[in-house]
Amino acid sequence: MAETVEGEEKKSSRKAAGFDLEVMELDDLVPLSREALDEIYRASTVPKVDDFTGPLEGRVLYGLVPTFHSQSLRQKMINRPWLPWRGKSFSAENETKGSGSNRLHVGPIDFDFFKFELSIAPSIENDLEVLRLNYNLRGNLIVRMVIDECRKVNDRFLLGQAYLVMGKSCTFLCYFAIGKPEDV
Repeated sequence: MAETVEGEEKKSSRKAAGFDLEVMELDDLVPLSREALDEIYRASTVPKVDDFTGPLEGRVLYGLVPTFHSQSLRQKMINRPWLPWRGKSFSAENETKGSGSNRLHVGPIDFDFFKFELSIAPSIENDLEVLRLNYNLRGNLIVRMVIDECRKVNDRFLLGQAYLVMGKSCTFLCYFAIGKPEDV
């Protein structure tokens, strides 16, 4: 919401974990703790599907990576160039619905895999409204039980949470961020 201060228009800033979210960069998220990411996620807003269309670059931020007890070491291991996940691609039907896929890179080949449907929905974990990525689609054998939920940090990127859903049980897997390639 804009305010007028001495005749000038000033954009209200949203702050979380010591950051002004409007000027925050995606890479600012990489070293953060789960608690800081939780705070930023709650302070973020619900995106419109058509605000983030096309290929989006991604980073895994924090998650369940066995055997690594140090967050710093986890970050170094899960964001290596040899890992195949590069981000996601979104295609919008309108502001609240769309579809997409994960962007993978294996050897010399880039491809889209693990398709999903996009919708604005209540979170499966809390009372927030989110952009939900539902993988429970025909052809998605491995990831059918995964649901990703995203919130808009600013106009350049989304902060997402991935969950494994089995019946009524929901397990947090990781935080990730995706953004427009020119802004990552």
